[in-house]
Amino acid sequence: MAGAVPSSAAELLALLQQGKAKDAARLATRALKRAPGDVSLMFIAGLAEHAQGQTRRGITMLRRAAKREPGALAIALNLGTMLLAVGDFAEAAAELQRADAIQPGNAEVLAQLGAAQLQAGAVAEAVETLTEAARLAPQNAEPAFWLGTALSKQGDHAAAERAYRSAIARNPAHVSAHRQLGSMLTRIGRFADAVQVNAAALNLSPGDGAIIYDLAQALANAGAPDKAMGRLDAVLKSGKAPPDFAELAAFAAFRSGDPSDCIRRCDAILAEHPGRTAAIAYKAMALNELGDREAAARLFDLDHLVSSRTIAPPAGHATLEAFNAALVAEIEAHPSLEYSPLNRSLSRGRSTGELFESPRGAIADFRTVIERTVDLWRADNALDPTHPWRAQRPRRTRIGCWANIMDRGGFHDVHFHPPGWLSGVYYPQVPAGVGDGVSGPGGWIEFGRAYYMLHSADEPPVRRVKPEPGMIVLFPSFIGHRTIPFAEHDYRISVAFDVMPA
Repeated sequence: MAGAVPSSAAELLALLQQGKAKDAARLATRALKRAPGDVSLMFIAGLAEHAQGQTRRGITMLRRAAKREPGALAIALNLGTMLLAVGDFAEAAAELQRADAIQPGNAEVLAQLGAAQLQAGAVAEAVETLTEAARLAPQNAEPAFWLGTALSKQGDHAAAERAYRSAIARNPAHVSAHRQLGSMLTRIGRFADAVQVNAAALNLSPGDGAIIYDLAQALANAGAPDKAMGRLDAVLKSGKAPPDFAELAAFAAFRSGDPSDCIRRCDAILAEHPGRTAAIAYKAMALNELGDREAAARLFDLDHLVSSRTIAPPAGHATLEAFNAALVAEIEAHPSLEYSPLNRSLSRGRSTGELFESPRGAIADFRTVIERTVDLWRADNALDPTHPWRAQRPRRTRIGCWANIMDRGGFHDVHFHPPGWLSGVYYPQVPAGVGDGVSGPGGWIEFGRAYYMLHSADEPPVRRVKPEPGMIVLFPSFIGHRTIPFAEHDYRISVAFDVMPA
């Protein structure tokens, strides 16, 4: 560098503001050797490290500065922001709470704190913090955006929409607010509204794959499947799109009334990505739609691929009845149990979130039941190279699990489980009248129909299984299944799970 070498904090800050972060970091480090206790130099050095992508080193420098000046707001705020940037959410929240204690009511601090709390899993606290931050900074879109995300995670979609739209009003070019609102509207089934929001998001961020996917999904379900395929095919021509895009295009082809094109697309997917759950599902359903029962039956093979058995009580439970009672009690008390618009296939029923996040008691014991049952299934079912699903199985798996409590008249419409490889359902409680011959097959699980979002009018061959307390049913994740509505007054409780590639 020509001329005098900057050494004061003010000179180094000016260098940093000119975009010369590397020079600022090098010179600040050199200056600290002469004045190792200079907090201002530590602060500038930390900012400079962060600015050139060395955030962990910046955090170390700011921690040193914070120990010397614990009451410095700028240090606490920037340290918390850096911790947030590297994903140390709990530490970020703690540091930003310290910043809030230094200067209560600072909108910038509260906005960062709310984002940290949300990503640390403290959703209720995040909503409270971000509500205040949005009030204090009515022109700033960020706290309103994060508030929308927190409210959406809470399941308050009406309030989340208001927050997202507030963020957009504050900053019409806020891509993330458009994207998240469009994605949420798609998830809760407001497809026409989702089309508008996702289209606006795409105008702001042309070529954004996530937005294109959400827009195509909304178009396909809002009565414009041809437009959806046009959007998807433009991406698929690049050869860089993930298989989800091709599967959504196959779905759109079915919705457009062209099951033959759906099959063509599914065959192309399976040639490149063997065993893809959605591709097998859509192909089998399209074959049934065309009336090719024999070809569809070779894929679905309901007699052999759907199996059931009564479990033995897990260790620590004297009887199966005692285990079922304990499991039901834990499900009914689970904090995530709610009526949710996200579970659109479920009517007149509540569902939980993930049960295996921190499993204890009977829920933890049920995980052992699943693992043992899947091991038995593997031993009983050999690989079959002639079948696209039986031809391979994942070497490593993980399990997702949730519960459903159906009220009288409740049912699951036909759906399948795209993330899964092998799926299952367990029945700890079944109404006494289910399957008694009086009300017919109400409350039974039925396999073989087309996914309800495909709007198929076909009446394919089906297989029905009568649920009984203690029964576990296993089936490939691609097979469409539903619960037939029932008239009994008692609750029908099921615990569903997916065995997914890890």
